[in-house]
Amino acid sequence: MKHFIFILNTLFVYFYSFSQTTKFDYKISYNYRFQEDKKDTNSRRTEETLLFVGKEISYFVSAKKLAIDTILQKETNFISAMGRVNSLPKPKVNFEVVKNRDSKNSYFELVGLSLYKVSSQEIIDWKFEEGTKQIGKYTCKKARTTFAGRNYTAWYSEEIPLSEGPYKFRGLPGLILEMYDDRQEHYFSLLSLEKKTYFLDLTHKQDQIVELKNMQELEQVRANRLENLKSAGFDIKLDPQKEKELKEKMRKKQNHIEML
Repeated sequence: MKHFIFILNTLFVYFYSFSQTTKFDYKISYNYRFQEDKKDTNSRRTEETLLFVGKEISYFVSAKKLAIDTILQKETNFISAMGRVNSLPKPKVNFEVVKNRDSKNSYFELVGLSLYKVSSQEIIDWKFEEGTKQIGKYTCKKARTTFAGRNYTAWYSEEIPLSEGPYKFRGLPGLILEMYDDRQEHYFSLLSLEKKTYFLDLTHKQDQIVELKNMQELEQVRANRLENLKSAGFDIKLDPQKEKELKEKMRKKQNHIEML
């Protein structure tokens, strides 16, 4: 029981860890298709993701995750909040990206019971190519880039004057409407675009975050998540074979967007 209460408290602290309102002018919805196991196309999953764009920053997050965050930010009764959260579908995409206009990125990921943050400054090197494509009512142009071990094709529209895109991608003379790597293991496609004012709470409490130096350190955290749960006091009793099978299952779900 104490472990159950600890989990609830940890999740509540995490999801209720925003404290400042930020204004956004656009909400772009993408369908994000990703392949969890590099060797198995049957492990492909899809989830709606959202990109909010403001004057100073943009914010990329799973729609399901934002729904949970919103409940826990507004609901003051802990038991009521957790009851509402438990009734919602659980997000498969457990990371967020905050992008500043100075090319600085803040990547957040919940691994086990801890929220990790990796800060970076990245400028995407785009190569423009011939060709156009119609996506909905928008005429799009083609560009390619290499980022974090993958080669990507992006289709962007200058008809939407936002130098933005999903995840950490940006820097083109128009909004990215579709983007995918060469193996199509990570594929973003536009669902909708709204020009409307949104206010979101995005300032994470620093005392609830474990800051890491780079994504390589985060990869080590992911690989050791079972050991980290044990060290946190969880009584996880598995025979050697079951533990081996669990670790293998977790290992197969490590085909992240950034290859390290």
